[in-house]
Amino acid sequence: MAIDNIDELDNLNTGRVKLNEAIDQANTVQGQLDTIVIASGTSDAEVIQARGDEPLLYNRLDKVDTQLAHLATEQMDYINIKRYENLVTNDDWTIAIQQAITDIGFGGTIYFPKGTYRHTGIVINRSGISIKGYNKLATKLLNVGTGDSITIEDNAERGTFSDISIFGNATASYGVGATAKKGVLFKNNAIHWKFYNIWMRDHGDWFFYANQTGHVNNINIQNSEFEHGGKGAARFIQSSSAYQINAISIKNCNVSGFETNGLELWGQSITIEDNTIQACKGRGIVIDAGIGASGSGHASNIRICNNYFELCNKGFVLCSALVSPYVRYINGITVERNYGLYNTIDGSVVDFETVHVVEVKAAGYSDFDSNKVSGFIYKGNSFSTGGKAKSILNANNAISYDSMVHKVFLSTYTPELENDYIGLGRARILTNSNTRKIIKGITSCFSHTYTVEKSPSITVSTFLKYDINTFSDNKIKRLKIPVNTDSQNYTLSISINHRTINTFGSYTKTPIDSRNNLVGDNILSVGISGVYSPMLEKDYFLGIDIVFNDSSQTFLYVGNLEVETY
Repeated sequence: MAIDNIDELDNLNTGRVKLNEAIDQANTVQGQLDTIVIASGTSDAEVIQARGDEPLLYNRLDKVDTQLAHLATEQMDYINIKRYENLVTNDDWTIAIQQAITDIGFGGTIYFPKGTYRHTGIVINRSGISIKGYNKLATKLLNVGTGDSITIEDNAERGTFSDISIFGNATASYGVGATAKKGVLFKNNAIHWKFYNIWMRDHGDWFFYANQTGHVNNINIQNSEFEHGGKGAARFIQSSSAYQINAISIKNCNVSGFETNGLELWGQSITIEDNTIQACKGRGIVIDAGIGASGSGHASNIRICNNYFELCNKGFVLCSALVSPYVRYINGITVERNYGLYNTIDGSVVDFETVHVVEVKAAGYSDFDSNKVSGFIYKGNSFSTGGKAKSILNANNAISYDSMVHKVFLSTYTPELENDYIGLGRARILTNSNTRKIIKGITSCFSHTYTVEKSPSITVSTFLKYDINTFSDNKIKRLKIPVNTDSQNYTLSISINHRTINTFGSYTKTPIDSRNNLVGDNILSVGISGVYSPMLEKDYFLGIDIVFNDSSQTFLYVGNLEVETY
């Protein structure tokens, strides 16, 4: 047993130095003796205790070494990445990070303390992994390579990234100079991934990208910042109906500074809510059937709510269905309670005649019976053209009768005008005061783009059609039909015509009123309360049969049709 040295401050010991030298020498000899005892199996009490059940101490030590080696191969539930610092070469942490991913257990966390961790691409090939930093300002994963920053491999599920930044290596805004490509690439069956408090920027390609032949769903992105990319912040595109892109949520994020569109979407049950979307050289949000299409499919139940838009050169939102070469339709898109004043990024050259703040298209469809864009809801938004864009909403006569457009005229600083809403097709039209609605002129049942005050001259018996699906949120109480003619004897018969939606059969005619032996000009007031009951499962139009009972007439005009509703 070692002997403690005598305190060098002990003034009573006059031979302190020589005595201590003797003690040190004795301790050295004792150590040598201990080594001999351990090897020879001495019966010294302390050594016996250390040997345990083994005859010699080195047998016990060998056994412990084996146990430690086994523990080292077991997966751990928490790893500080600094543990693998010995695998770092030339400040490249790629091998160290991949080893930590291999070692971490299901449900485990790999923790990155403050600092910058340079790498050339990280592959997540395991499920149940959490990647966590100190915070998104202090911990940075910096891709200095030429590939994607994070690849979530096939069947890797239920993981989390939080409190960390994921940077590419761009040298200027909009991803200029970046060799790093995508931020996060999702492969087949990459499901249930969460991204919280992330800061991502400076990639040359999409920051989040899922456009593979496989399923990607339950992706939750919140409280994060996405800035300066060579393409856009997120592209979640379902290529065909054989694969799923669904349950995607992007909330409370900043999307800013992208070379193309901010977000590109095609899938089901997608929520874009409470975000700032700005400084995109394309549009803010695009739901486009033509992107990445390799088969038929549809986009449905996509909610764009409570977002702030600005500085998106080509507009804020585009919804576009497609008929060829694949049938890809849109159902249940909601654009609600968003705010934005249209303007462009400084220095951008934009043809404002082509810009619509919100636009709906359906290329290749011939009529509304195809339901190319159905259940489209535009409600409670406060958008303005800024005096530049062509319109606030241009639906290109593409939206069906079960759609709703709420025109908001609130701001005295950026007043919205009636002609800011064009091509509304068969949508129900709501305004701040919707008890009376005017249909201008003659129209087919396929359009609400009214541009004339009265019908063309009618000289022969005619059946006029007026679309009234727009009133399906109210009961019609009364019609007023002004007629201007030189006829001395004509008859007007009014009817409600209906059929079940999504069918191509004949309409059923329900007579409402008939006026015979009319002469000259008239304003016909027709009450129809209790006959027309708006129901979304029906497709309605108002019919007016005009029959001339003499041959002396030279003209007849039907003026503005006024509809009073409950």
